[in-house]
Amino acid sequence: MTQPNIDDRDGQAPTTLGRTTGRNYTDLGFGRVVAQSVRGRFLTRDGQPTSRKYGLGAQRIERFYLRALGAPFPVFLAWGLGALLLLNGFFTLAYLALGAGALRGSDVGIVDPFLRAFDFSVGIFTTTGTTPTYAYGPTAHWLVVFESFFGPFVLVATAGLLIARLTRPRMRLRFSESAVVAPYEGGRGLMFRIVNVQPGELSDVQVRVSVTLFEETDGRRERNFYPLALERNSVDLFTLHWTIVHPITADSPLRGATPDSLREAQAELLILVNAHEETFSTRVTTRASYWWDEIRWDAKFASIFASSADDVLAIDVERLDRLERLEPGTTSAPAPQRVFAQPRCPSAPLPRTYRSSPAPTRTASRSSSCSSSRSTSSEIAPSFRRRTSIRRSARSISPRRRRRPSGSPAEYSSSRMRSRSSDRSHSTSRASTHVSRERSSSTSAPRRVASSRATRASA
Repeated sequence: MTQPNIDDRDGQAPTTLGRTTGRNYTDLGFGRVVAQSVRGRFLTRDGQPTSRKYGLGAQRIERFYLRALGAPFPVFLAWGLGALLLLNGFFTLAYLALGAGALRGSDVGIVDPFLRAFDFSVGIFTTTGTTPTYAYGPTAHWLVVFESFFGPFVLVATAGLLIARLTRPRMRLRFSESAVVAPYEGGRGLMFRIVNVQPGELSDVQVRVSVTLFEETDGRRERNFYPLALERNSVDLFTLHWTIVHPITADSPLRGATPDSLREAQAELLILVNAHEETFSTRVTTRASYWWDEIRWDAKFASIFASSADDVLAIDVERLDRLERLEPGTTSAPAPQRVFAQPRCPSAPLPRTYRSSPAPTRTASRSSSCSSSRSTSSEIAPSFRRRTSIRRSARSISPRRRRRPSGSPAEYSSSRMRSRSSDRSHSTSRASTHVSRERSSSTSAPRRVASSRATRASA
């Protein structure tokens, strides 16, 4: 994959971040009015939106369901078991409140009345049976009937949550603790790491990154959204880790950015990742966010690769957040502007070596093309080589100029006449020599033929 070039003008800090080129930006669906009124970050560190909706009620059941699906599995089991024990404790207290004669039966080896009532409640709650203990009296029987309906309902709901958790397609990506502005391809790059912490494989992983910035526009401070161009937006195989890089070029909204400018602009990185989850064969998404104070400067990520016994690719996930410090000012200050040698304009005076042919006439089109500062050396180099070859051929074809000797004009003209006569005599001698060679070759050819025939006849 072709790596994007780092623009050499990264050191030119614009007056406002990302506002001078008129690029298109998107508000990610928040809306312009809403985006201007919001203060703070849009997403939490783990990708949860910070916005709220009123007028829908408490929605406690829906929120409980979503939290139960998103909770870690050990936490889910602990809360489920604790809820079952707590409910059976309430029913046990209800049976004890009815008096000592509410539960009767033969001795089951439990002396404590609370434990005996708790054992009876668990049997009714789970529909496993309570023999040889039984309820006595109308109130105790009505309590048994209610628990017989309520217990299986709670068990079915808990089992449904467990099945939903097991069959829910999702991916668990671990993001690096902080994003880093590190050296990249001769310039700077904003980068962060992600790794899949689930055993299931992901493929066709796609990433979109946007940045929000507060900027001064026409005397007003407003928040704008800009998509960030990445080194690569997707990977087909995601078996190890992925360092996502945004090169800070001349077209980047972060060109010329510093820690102070990002703090003043209240910058926030919004990350959206979607991938194909191979276990359930479906698309899954996840989000994350980096606030301006979660971006590190003058540092780079340490190597995450580890050695394995069988010489296969391996990484150490514990090194995902590890950084290496750099010299102060390495990335916290914009890189200085680098000046490259530009190809010579056709209308510009040629060097001394190429002055054998007259300089081309200046035209408006050529001058405008030469004045364009965005033309690269790779685009101009072929035409420059063609002009050079034409000048060299013209220099080889044109007669060699002789230096004019010092002296009077009469002496100069007589010397020119002498040189021309010497040239004519030299050319005449070369022509006579060529004719004599042709004559000698024509007379010697029959002699060689006759000698060869005589040799054959004697043989």
